[in-house]
Amino acid sequence: LSASTGIHAFPAYVRGEHRVRLGSYTSIEKANEAAAKTGLQGATGVGGSTTCYTVTITSTGEIIYEFDAGSEAFLAIQPTGAAYTETWFKGYRYAGAFEYRRNNGNDITVINVLPVSEYTKGVLPYEMNANWHPEALKAQAVCAASYALSNRTKHRSLGFDVCNTTDCQVYLGRNAANANSDAAAEAVKGLVLTYNNKICSTVYHSSNGGSTESAKNIWGTDYPYLQAVPDNFEDLAKANNGIWTYEYTSDEITWILQTKGYDIGKVVDVYVDEYTPAGNVYRLAIIDSKGKKLTFEKSAARTILNSSTLNKYTHSQRYTISGGIRFNVNGGTDVIAAESYAIGKNNTVSRLSGRNDIYLISSGGLSVLKRNTDSFIVSGRGWGHNVGMSQYGAKGMAERGYTFDQILSYYFTGAVVRPNSPDLS
Repeated sequence: LSASTGIHAFPAYVRGEHRVRLGSYTSIEKANEAAAKTGLQGATGVGGSTTCYTVTITSTGEIIYEFDAGSEAFLAIQPTGAAYTETWFKGYRYAGAFEYRRNNGNDITVINVLPVSEYTKGVLPYEMNANWHPEALKAQAVCAASYALSNRTKHRSLGFDVCNTTDCQVYLGRNAANANSDAAAEAVKGLVLTYNNKICSTVYHSSNGGSTESAKNIWGTDYPYLQAVPDNFEDLAKANNGIWTYEYTSDEITWILQTKGYDIGKVVDVYVDEYTPAGNVYRLAIIDSKGKKLTFEKSAARTILNSSTLNKYTHSQRYTISGGIRFNVNGGTDVIAAESYAIGKNNTVSRLSGRNDIYLISSGGLSVLKRNTDSFIVSGRGWGHNVGMSQYGAKGMAERGYTFDQILSYYFTGAVVRPNSPDLS
């Protein structure tokens, strides 16, 4: 047909039938005009389908195939033969098959379909350094498999089990894998972490700065295997964002809150209102010039001050706030710490705040400390939500001789490593 009509022809599968289609046009009207000129009986323009998939040659845009089975089936490709095969997608190599879905007529969702063991190999080098100690990598591999299996309904409404971002786990296929990471994944193939015959939701973080935290104090739901444990295994000096400090001005914090939709005036005080028994921040308080107090609990206490615009972040739940309101003192400046207290009459104890004047009794009598500038220093240790396994902690434990199952049992209270089986939910 291409030779006789002068129009590029290609095969198409349309609702159970194989057809030949010609050309590509910007409108149905132009397609119909071209169809009439071919002189072919029954030729007519088609288009506008919300369930059609068009396969093209990337470099030229030439159409080589179209598939449209309505909502009954989706386009998919699968390697054939016994040889191991990888497929390129957007610069990354992946094992397994690919499925393409147009959910509700929207843009195409690309889904990689493969065994859990191969999926784990594609997570491992993107969630942990592929050259780390094998026992740490094994622990991470079990976490990757267990998390995927225990959360496989998370995105079911979209037609897939887990996504490839930090919302689930970073999964980018084979590019970063090496012999060390692949060997670790193979060594624990088929193993999962369980608690009471259920596969654990094995969350993890980069580092915690001294202690993990219970899931209840971060996300509000209690899991018996996600409890706080002390952590002295991390080498924070070598960890990404292991030790960090950011300085915020009062105006910056005011702007951050207002940008996020909070009704608050000029911020004059920021302090940790409550720590957990493990020493992590549970509640953060922020006060404006009119005395209005906003509190942020659990994970919000970690994320509320984050600003990509200012490039300032509270990287973990383990931090302190110092600095606060600066005042003129004896010709210089001094700082009223963000968590300072004063003893008043009748031995009452009250918090000092930049919202009210602070009076100083000296040999010259009673004077008011005049406010100069305001800033808040947020200093912390660790990177992540502090729940579950610390990756740098796992590295430290492995380097001290702990095995992968010992690492997992330390961070996941009461959990047991065992082979995956149908009786596990």
